[in-house]
Amino acid sequence: MKTLKTQRRLAADILNVGINRIKFSSDNLDDIKEAITREDIKELVKEGIITIRPEKGVKRRAGKKQDLRRKKGRKRGGGSKRKIVYRRKTEYMVLIRKLRKYLKEKPGEIVDTKGKLVGEHQGLWFYTIGQRKGIGLPQGPYWVLGKDLKRNFLIVTKNEKDLLKKELTCKNINWISPKHPALFPLKIKAKIRYGHQPASAILSKNLKSKIYNLKFNKPQRAITPGQSVVFCLPTVAPGFAGALRQGESAKAGKGQEILGGGIIS
Repeated sequence: MKTLKTQRRLAADILNVGINRIKFSSDNLDDIKEAITREDIKELVKEGIITIRPEKGVKRRAGKKQDLRRKKGRKRGGGSKRKIVYRRKTEYMVLIRKLRKYLKEKPGEIVDTKGKLVGEHQGLWFYTIGQRKGIGLPQGPYWVLGKDLKRNFLIVTKNEKDLLKKELTCKNINWISPKHPALFPLKIKAKIRYGHQPASAILSKNLKSKIYNLKFNKPQRAITPGQSVVFCLPTVAPGFAGALRQGESAKAGKGQEILGGGIIS
């Protein structure tokens, strides 16, 4: 059976139901094809050639489970574990869409890793590191690799492996415990975004500034400046002067305690 989009759309509008609930009689397809106006569709509805599919019922027990999941924040929205320090990409894009009427467009060039011009963007704030969809470039896929704020360049790559990096620097460090670690470098686990599995890393401090260096044991995808990084410990670390005891601070995962965090620079 052909899709008959126009007829299906008109019937859905007349019957005030969704398009997927419209049912055509397979014995009268020729009559349906010739119906191109609202009056024609109304006649077919009266004759019973176009009808409404019955709604699929949901068992009472299954419905209660779905309602419970929705109350917990699942199956809808960003989930129950939303936190200020993390923001899902979908939430970021929704926020950007809302702010479009306030953010002025600032067109610039899109270049690849070799500096070759491949397109034009409307503003660097409309993109995030690791983004693949919505870049608007042909012959893709492309991923957003970085931003050159001085030249207003958006840097993209065709190789997704280019997004993998082992090191980052962070600033504005905030230690949750009253006492911060006394000895560096410090073996920790770090989390760089919502849903990111804490990864083993070594945290070291720059003695001449308040900048900290973080080096992961394995490369991590799409490390993004401006996002938050959280430091976790599975147990109390040497040099922490017993500041963390089991159960004192918020849990970052099973058997892990949050040390603190900062902003990726």
